[in-house]
Amino acid sequence: MERKKFAVIGLGRFGLKLIEELNKMGLEVIAIDKDSSKIEEVREIASESIILNAIDKEALKKSGVKDVDVVIVTIGQEMENSILITNLLKEIGVKEIIARAENPVHAKILRRVGADKIILPEEDMAVRLAHTIHFPGVHEYVDMKGPRDLAEFKIPLQSKIIGKKIGQIYKEFQDKVNILTIEKEKGKVFNHELAKEREERESIVSRDDYIIEANDILILFAKPENLEKFIGKFS
Repeated sequence: MERKKFAVIGLGRFGLKLIEELNKMGLEVIAIDKDSSKIEEVREIASESIILNAIDKEALKKSGVKDVDVVIVTIGQEMENSILITNLLKEIGVKEIIARAENPVHAKILRRVGADKIILPEEDMAVRLAHTIHFPGVHEYVDMKGPRDLAEFKIPLQSKIIGKKIGQIYKEFQDKVNILTIEKEKGKVFNHELAKEREERESIVSRDDYIIEANDILILFAKPENLEKFIGKFS
């Protein structure tokens, strides 16, 4: 049987350890990172080492990742970049994409943009709790470690946003808040694997002509101050 070929994007501690283990198994692995010092660390154990900014689509194409069997995106904390890179890998036709997520919302977005499997470390519950109690009406808040954050916002029954089209909202906020997707709760289902009930949701693509309804859950992406203005206005 022909052995699989791998590529690892992101050479933090997790990425380095992964390459070490794949090398021990005698597997071919391409190491990719924009930091030349990190590339130097893996030259002896990786089949190929490439200094590359993986958010550059053309450079990513030339790297040869399309020809490997599995690409693992281990950039966890740089969440914006991991989402963008995962999406680019999907666009260029990578066979299988595994991506590291920092939390459930990050994992959800990675799946939507093309990840086939998710690696999810333990959540930082204190940070999540602090942000969800700071923003009224928010089910989930994710610090993206960058200029913009993610939030899940459930539309209250008397909200002023009900009946408005997403396109109107974008004009009103001058495109400072991005609605990535809309979700609707479909009721609770029993998860036998976790031995507990979970909320089942239907995802709807965000379109300018979509009319917002009560209890819609908006997945928002914006700077913290703009998230606060948006949620404060429509709570």
